[in-house]
Amino acid sequence: MTASVIGAWSLVEAWDADDPADPSRRTHPWGDPPAGYWVFDHSGHFSLMISRNPPLPRSTGSLLVDAVREFVVETFVTARPYAYFGTYTVEPGADADRGTLLLAVTSDVLRAYTGTVQRRKFVFDGPDHLNVGEPGAYLRRLRRLT
Repeated sequence: MTASVIGAWSLVEAWDADDPADPSRRTHPWGDPPAGYWVFDHSGHFSLMISRNPPLPRSTGSLLVDAVREFVVETFVTARPYAYFGTYTVEPGADADRGTLLLAVTSDVLRAYTGTVQRRKFVFDGPDHLNVGEPGAYLRRLRRLT
């Protein structure tokens, strides 16, 4: 593989196809553009964080404890933040610019991926962009920071 996933990446595009038969119908679960970073280090560890863009407004008033709890839960659900971390390996693809990331998840914010291995197809799009996803189904486009 000529390029490497090692480094810090900024999430610049993220969409899901509403209908795989019509990939032009897309949703942007974290806004357009989204906010997030993906980091892959030399030792085989990764972490990723994704959040809504623009961020939700912060409360400036004083709230009672129950109201604060309700606000935090509602904000969390609406913002759709996602984060997970663990170790990774790269499974090379048919050519030098594509492959599959095998993400062994130690833990995640929603406990949906904890203890699982998540497979993510990828292809390098030039020297500074990494496209992660299933063509026509979803895309996470990353721009190299380091």
